[in-house]
Amino acid sequence: MQSRPGTLVDCTTQDGLRLHGFHQAPLGISTKRIWILVHGVASNFYGSSLLAYLSAKILDAGDAVLRVNTRGHDPVSYQSCLAGMHRGGAAFETIHDSEVDLRAWIAFAGRTGFHDIALLGHSLGAVKSLYMASRFSPPGLSRLVAISPPRLNFEAFTGDHDSGFLQSMEEARNLHSSGRSEQLMKVRYPFPMLVSAATYIDKYGSNSCYDYHDLIQKISCRTLVTFGGLEVAEKKASFFQADTALINILSPDRAVEVATIPDGDHNYARSRSRLVEKVLDWNSRLID
Repeated sequence: MQSRPGTLVDCTTQDGLRLHGFHQAPLGISTKRIWILVHGVASNFYGSSLLAYLSAKILDAGDAVLRVNTRGHDPVSYQSCLAGMHRGGAAFETIHDSEVDLRAWIAFAGRTGFHDIALLGHSLGAVKSLYMASRFSPPGLSRLVAISPPRLNFEAFTGDHDSGFLQSMEEARNLHSSGRSEQLMKVRYPFPMLVSAATYIDKYGSNSCYDYHDLIQKISCRTLVTFGGLEVAEKKASFFQADTALINILSPDRAVEVATIPDGDHNYARSRSRLVEKVLDWNSRLID
């Protein structure tokens, strides 16, 4: 895919953390519409080929794009803040903190002159986007696209007895109770990774406060949720039959559309054109 010009940008969150992103404008077109794209777990604004593909197609459609980092970017990262260096990355993040990050980026887009903002997140970035929008309605935010958000539900995880989840959660709780919440541990569920005990409990613990089944009922802007046809067929608690389960719990007054993309895996490797077609068609129906 041909590279396109853009500008490295940064914003400062309310708690003083400096985050970076990449802003691109469509060539030869003046627009007040912008899409803010949010990476998945352990990724960043430049590392996702899916978000790069979506950015190119959105630019072709005449809208601007802002790909952004949250403080959970990369497996482990160090970021500057008012108090010095902040240890972040996927191993140490809490989803709650991402609300501050996304609010800062939406405010940045508004200050830059964009007054019609769409927020698009992939995977954990989709959960973060849904979480923020369920708690706050930023000025200018009119549309939200959640691409393959994993369902973070403790009861669903415990049903998979062979996954290793219960053992990892017990280890995390033991570390927490002994005052070692920041200690890294190796887990294999939902996938192999290094993560702190505090982060594992926050994302996958019994509170289930990031379950999008609850979050989506509180969102006021128009919302599209997509899943890949292949991932909802896999018997993994985060995604198994997620499309039909979500449709079944939506109340009639929710302005939410759910779409399943044929042949789509979690990264839509073989179905990106179909994903883009769905996203842009949904968007054009809202802005026309």
